Amino acid sequence: TGHTLRMLALPEFLDGFLGKLLALRARLGGLAQTIQSVLGGGEAAGRRADAVGSALSALESFRGRIGAVRELLADDERTSFLVVTVPTALGAA
Repeated sequence: TGHTLRMLALPEFLDGFLGKLLALRARLGGLAQTIQSVLGGGEAAGRRADAVGSALSALESFRGRIGAVRELLADDERTSFLVVTVPTALGAA
């Protein structure tokens, strides 16, 4: 069904999304540092930079785990797919 197909496609979607997000951050990172150095940020700027660095590390770690899930789902030696249905009464007119 559609829900199952979306679930199976989720690791690929998340990998692409996180890849674009990290690439955008890499492009904008230099600009942010330039603005902070011009405006002067002091200690608050350092804390923000640390928080952003921590968040980027967490995203990269999450991206790695998503890659492992994608590989697991694609490995037919370790995974299988079993369709389970719930019987319901159908309304017939």
